[in-house]
This record gives sequence, structure tokens and C-alpha cells, in this order.
Amino acid sequence: MPKKFGFYILVILYLVSVGSLILLTYNYHEDHHTDLTHRVVAFSANVVLVTLIFAAIVLYINNRRLKQANKTLYQLHLDNVDYRKHEKQQRELYEKVIDELKQEIDFLRSNEQQRYKNSSLDDHNRQDILSKIINVMEYSDKIFDNDFDLNTLADMVGTNYKYVSQVINQEFNKNFSAYLSDYRVQEACRRLNDHEHYDNNTIEAVAESVGFKSRSNFILCFKRVTGMTPSDYQKQAKNN
Repeated sequence: MPKKFGFYILVILYLVSVGSLILLTYNYHEDHHTDLTHRVVAFSANVVLVTLIFAAIVLYINNRRLKQANKTLYQLHLDNVDYRKHEKQQRELYEKVIDELKQEIDFLRSNEQQRYKNSSLDDHNRQDILSKIINVMEYSDKIFDNDFDLNTLADMVGTNYKYVSQVINQEFNKNFSAYLSDYRVQEACRRLNDHEHYDNNTIEAVAESVGFKSRSNFILCFKRVTGMTPSDYQKQAKNN
């Protein structure tokens, strides 16, 4: 609206100036000219000239703005096209990965079913054992004892070790050792972040406190779970 209003004022000023110039020029040629008329004619001519120059400048600026706006819109369109193309590629990649994971899971489940096809453990009992296993792993500190094993877990759950092993394999797609290591590594991470109580402990001391018997096994399990070595993790924990 302000741009249109300025344009209208410019047009009106131009028309008035041109009209005045025409009228005064006519009077000038009809021998009605005076010194004042001469000055007015000159002033009107200058006004018309300035108005034309101003109009040219406004048109030039508006033309540049229009070109810049079109350039921006064009770039936004290109960016949108590139984004949609990249998004499509990522979606296709994710869908491919998901399909591969589904196939792998189906394969693992099929193998597990074949492995335990003669098991007498039904779904109801399996869910009950699963709940008890999780309860022990989440709330008992005995899992950090270095002598904690599958038989100990089975005794705490109240069933035999074969059923416990079966449930862990079927529900988590990993064996007991890997399942236990995950919990121990998570606790090791918590202790490495606990500067108040474990800041002066060595990596070996932390590993031993959560049940690992060897440094090499601890490092291997730790890197499998977190993607970094315990020493690198400890440095990050201290920096943060």
C-alpha cells in the first residue's frame, strides 16, 4: 500500500507540473509573459525534470528489488527441489535398512523357533520368567558380583537355567553373557559420570566394581555398547 501511494503522488505531481508548464508556456507565447512567468516556467520545467529523474530512480530500484526477489524465489525453489530429492534418497535408504533388519529379525526368530521347537516352555510361562529376569537385572546389585552367572540368575528367578537362557535368546536376540555385559557397562558409565564417589577410581577399579574380571573384556564390551573406549568416555565425562 505505501508503494502504491507513493506512486500515485508521483503521478499527480508529474501531471500538475506538466499541466502548469503547458499553461505557462502558452501564456508566454501569447505575449502575457512576465519575469515571474519566466521563472515559474523554468521552475516547472525543473520540477518535471526532477520528477522524471526521480521516477527513473524509483523504477530502477523497484526493478532491482524485483530481480532480487525473483532470484531469491528461484533459489528457494532449487533448495526445495534438492531437499525433496535428498529426503527421497534418505527415505529409500531407511526403508531398505528397515527391510533388511526385518528380514534379519525374521531369520533370527525362525532360527530360535527351530532351536526351541521341542521346548516345553509356553508363552505364559515365558512372559512370567521374562518379567522376573528384568526385575533382577534392573534392581539387584548382585549382577555386579564377579561370580554372578546364569545359574545364579536362574536361582533368583526361580526356574532352571535352560529356560532363562531361552527367554533371553528369544526376547533380546543375545546370549546371557552379552545381556549381562550390557547392564554392567551401563552401570560402569554411571559410575564414570559420578565424580563425587568414583572420580579417583581407575578404569580397572571401575571395571572390577561392576563384575568384569579382565580389563580387555571390559574394554571390548564397553566399546560394543558405547562406541568408545572407557578411557575416552572417562575424559568426556570429566570435561562435561
